[in-house]
Amino acid sequence: MEKLDLLIHIAHWAALGLCLWPSYLVFRDLADVSQFWLETKRQVVMSTWYRRHVYLLLSILAMAAAAYTHLVYSVGNLYLTVGIIAITVLQILAGYFNPGWMMRSAQHSSEFVSVKEAEDFIPKDYEVLVIEKDGAARAHTDYELWRPHIVGNEEGLNGENVVMTYCALTNLGMAYKPEIEGKPVNLKVMSQIENNLIMWDTHSGEPIQQLWGRYECSGEQGPQMPQYPVFKMPFSAFAKAYPNGQVFKRRRVLMKENPLVALYDKFWEALFYMAIHRQKQEAEPVFPTLKHKDNRLHPKLPVWGFNVGDDYVCYSADFVRAQGNLINTVVGDKQIVVHWSEEYQSLGIWYSDEPVSEIDFFGNSNCGQLQRVETVKAGCFYAMWYNFFPSTDVNRQ
Repeated sequence: MEKLDLLIHIAHWAALGLCLWPSYLVFRDLADVSQFWLETKRQVVMSTWYRRHVYLLLSILAMAAAAYTHLVYSVGNLYLTVGIIAITVLQILAGYFNPGWMMRSAQHSSEFVSVKEAEDFIPKDYEVLVIEKDGAARAHTDYELWRPHIVGNEEGLNGENVVMTYCALTNLGMAYKPEIEGKPVNLKVMSQIENNLIMWDTHSGEPIQQLWGRYECSGEQGPQMPQYPVFKMPFSAFAKAYPNGQVFKRRRVLMKENPLVALYDKFWEALFYMAIHRQKQEAEPVFPTLKHKDNRLHPKLPVWGFNVGDDYVCYSADFVRAQGNLINTVVGDKQIVVHWSEEYQSLGIWYSDEPVSEIDFFGNSNCGQLQRVETVKAGCFYAMWYNFFPSTDVNRQ
């Protein structure tokens, strides 16, 4: 009997240790809040992501074994056993479940209202992220995008399937056609890596970094989701340019509908507000996980970064204004026009067959109608742009 008792004691303490370790890995690598203090390499995060279901199962079985040996054989300390199981549960909730709960994707179910209705909840001078197709346009405010991170609906934009993805840490909205090599992509929020949103596709299970738009497993040259041009402007300018435009409005859960979810949402919204305010005010990023740093521009200066092939360039709005609101340059093998519209307070970046001398907000130029560059990351914080694209040129003329 003494030998049996010893084995039961060993099994109990082994179970407590086993439930803690895999749940800790899930918390460390996949929970958003853990990265305030913990830094994990990308390949480790990905390894944990692919093994998360196994880690969850191991933790659950180990918790059950620890509880069973304590209740049936009175092995171990009650408070210690309950405490370790409680920590395990919290780590699982934070890493495995909470990112999806906290940032509930609205890829297929977003509500868009008229400009007139949007005047009730958007100040006139507030900046909005805009996507446009054949004169039809949608505007999105950052604070409406904070929580879903992924926005779209079945109707699409003028019949085009397009979703807006948003990362507050990067100060970046990117519009994608949610498909890769013709196959549909169903996007959910995974977490963040190096201060940029990382999503995942429920069809394939593969992570997708927002700034890359491709499956993590496909490598640097892998196929990407097609991008749509995104530009910024004050809401009043959007209303003037696109009076029949649509404006994204997030549906909030009311207390009378579900008090628990409503309180949960209010808690995370308050935390988001504090973290984003700090991210915008301080030079150092909220999550100290950037791999590449550069001092040519202030880390939190908004820049309009883009690429043509392997040639990466970024511009600040102040620099463009200082050049008389118009820059003709070459990026990759393309003639590019960078233009600041005083009338609409918006920076536009366009393809052109030749240098232009006159252009307006809509791309009407002395060389004809121009097309916006689809790879533009409008208003992205310089620190994050440089971190992901360290070969970037700055304010090219």
